[in-house]
Amino acid sequence: MVPSETLSEIPFFGRLKANERSLLSPLSTRRRYRAGDVIFGLGEEPRALRVLVSGLVSFRDEESAFGAARDGDIFGIGSIVGQDAIYPHSAVALEDCEVIEVDAARLLTLCEAMPVLGVRVLHRFATVLSQRLSAARQQLRSRLAPGTITHG
Repeated sequence: MVPSETLSEIPFFGRLKANERSLLSPLSTRRRYRAGDVIFGLGEEPRALRVLVSGLVSFRDEESAFGAARDGDIFGIGSIVGQDAIYPHSAVALEDCEVIEVDAARLLTLCEAMPVLGVRVLHRFATVLSQRLSAARQQLRSRLAPGTITHG
């Protein structure tokens, strides 16, 4: 169990109310990974939402590395939004890491039982996904000829 106070220091959870974080606390576990450890593998079933507290994590598909998580980043979102899914990539610790893992099934059950909390968590996910989409759009724009992308 990760104390509610610790969750308040993480941007993803920090905007939730104190009582909401206290409900998430028993669903969360702090884990440490050494450089080179596989946090989750390609084809595994997503079981936890993860927040990188410290370290560096690389995401790799069958061919190459394509992204990374840094301090404060959440990953493993497929555990929440991709029911009956498998990871299309792996996550590997590039350096020693500390990760908070939130049990996805229990989180979904809690959000269904407490719709206000569910909406708040959904809003946090939407914010993260929107930021990632904007970053991906910027990357595409920097690689393509001006005017190629016509929709926001």
